[in-house]
Amino acid sequence: MKKKKKKFFIITTWALIFSVLKRLTVFYWLRLEMRQCPVTRRIEKHPTFVEVWVLVHLLLSAIVLISIPWITVSWLKCSLLVYGALRVFESVHYQLNVILFDRYRAELKSKRYDIWDYLRTAILSLHTYVEFILWYGAFYLFFKDSFKDGSASLTNSFEALRYSFHTMSTFGAAELSPENYFGKTLLFSQSVVGLIMVVVILARFLSLVPPPELKKKKRRKRPGGTDGKE
Repeated sequence: MKKKKKKFFIITTWALIFSVLKRLTVFYWLRLEMRQCPVTRRIEKHPTFVEVWVLVHLLLSAIVLISIPWITVSWLKCSLLVYGALRVFESVHYQLNVILFDRYRAELKSKRYDIWDYLRTAILSLHTYVEFILWYGAFYLFFKDSFKDGSASLTNSFEALRYSFHTMSTFGAAELSPENYFGKTLLFSQSVVGLIMVVVILARFLSLVPPPELKKKKRRKRPGGTDGKE
């Protein structure tokens, strides 16, 4: 009989918090609706569904970044950026949930925990990292007045993308400094997201490293042609 995993208060508490936060994501409600129909249920369970979801949002973030300077309809621009913020929250939550709590929940229920493939998971995490850079580039372009000389420096999508990449990779401000609390919050949030994603991606790639094999000790032959065995 398999031994049931011991409960720990701190892990159980955070696992519960993440279970509640899951209900704030679009992905959760979409999968819930898809499970109601036999046809969409099979699609939802297939690994390609998650892959398409990630690729579609990567493409969407790039389109939003490029088109933000040309969108004149305020409600459309705001709606796209709000959805981008929800998508960032959803992805960070999903990554931490998979790494920290999914296995723990399965073991508490004495269930087997499996993932499709470690390499696939690592590549999807890299796609998500790039997607975050694109979304934050769109945020900086829209809220450029919250940064010193932002209106003069963040004049196009490329400059916003460059600033976002610099912030994401160095966990701090680049050439521009925030002028108000909203700019500071935006900069701080990307630094935190970038740090989390680096840890997540590192964990993904470490799982791909094969464990080293122990060297086998050679048996010394004893005089007389024997190898130590009797």
